[in-house]
Amino acid sequence: MIRMTISSCSITVAIWLSCALVFSVIAGQVGPVRVTYQIVDDVGTPVKGSVIHTLSSWKKAKSKGVTDKHGLFSYKDTIFISLGCRVQKEGYYDSFGEVWTHAETHERLTSPFTVTQKRIIDPVVLVKKEVRARFPRLDEAIGFDLEMGDWVAPDGKGKTADIMLKAARRWVSVFDMDYTVDFVFPNADDGLLRFTVSENAYGMKSDLVPPHRAPDNGYTNQFQAFIHRTEGIRHASYSDGNRWVFRVRTVRNEEGEITSVHYGWMTRDIAASPTKDTLGYVSLFYYWNPDSTSRSLEPKEIAERQGLD
Repeated sequence: MIRMTISSCSITVAIWLSCALVFSVIAGQVGPVRVTYQIVDDVGTPVKGSVIHTLSSWKKAKSKGVTDKHGLFSYKDTIFISLGCRVQKEGYYDSFGEVWTHAETHERLTSPFTVTQKRIIDPVVLVKKEVRARFPRLDEAIGFDLEMGDWVAPDGKGKTADIMLKAARRWVSVFDMDYTVDFVFPNADDGLLRFTVSENAYGMKSDLVPPHRAPDNGYTNQFQAFIHRTEGIRHASYSDGNRWVFRVRTVRNEEGEITSVHYGWMTRDIAASPTKDTLGYVSLFYYWNPDSTSRSLEPKEIAERQGLD
């Protein structure tokens, strides 16, 4: 009897400790608590009339509200591990994501949460390209036409060498290899400008990923994409958080002012990919602005699907 009692008590205590440990891990906060949002635009001005759809981890509870003249919306919620929202208003790009998660911050929920909602300013028709260009030769610079999304003739249908790409490859197996792709822009004023986005689910995002307009400066004329594997070690230039603005075909007048140029932006990072049976390829996913007088990076197709559902 004594052994059974001790055993029963031990089991009870073990179960209680296990439950307490699990609860302490998953329970970031026990509500109800007051949650406040402040919505501001991309220059920091409070936005009145934005509709906020919230979703908390407590039984997938949903709330909906509208911001006041100060851009504020407040309500009560019961939250355990995460709190997310989508913010919508006509004339603005949707913002969405998680404003708080216990797994990421390990802190109790505190508000207000400030969410930026980008204005729709100058949407234009941008041409979307998704290209996986297989290299016709290694160790030789080959011209690539961004407008056509193809190699220049005779290797493709391209006419203008916006970028010169040169691939180099060492291949033993998929676990032992090196592959590089060197980017060189023939025009000294052309190049790439990196910007970053959140690499994970946590954090707020905008339906307009890049800046509204292409920046004036900061472009690099050369870049290398690479992947390296050996003895279980992998290194690569690719990152889920990398994006790029590009500028090509830049023309200046005698005063040094840009009179003609083509901008665009990469919807994914540039990826170099070797293969066993080919010479490898480079992946370029991007929007191209066909208007040589426009710096807008706002795709009209994205702007037109914004606003209230």
